[in-house]
Amino acid sequence: MRFGFPSPGRQKAKKPSRKNQIRSLERMKNRAGLDEAIKAELAKKLAALGEGVAEHEHTELVKKRATKYAWAPALPSPLATFWSLVKHRDFLPISL
Repeated sequence: MRFGFPSPGRQKAKKPSRKNQIRSLERMKNRAGLDEAIKAELAKKLAALGEGVAEHEHTELVKKRATKYAWAPALPSPLATFWSLVKHRDFLPISL
């Protein structure tokens, strides 16, 4: 490290994706000669990662559909909200 900067040839290792983490944990779990306690711990980790992947896929699908079909509701502008109140006279800060 020179002057607080990492060397140009060294890079930080990338974190593996969730799917790769699941794959490696499944391989580890299927190894012969592992204790049942270790297998149970690996199964818990697999379940947690699986839930994370399912949640991520669901959010990506919702984003894709929202942009494709534009069914996501848009928030009204404050000015439009004010004029709708004036139009219906439900609430006015002054009397007309």
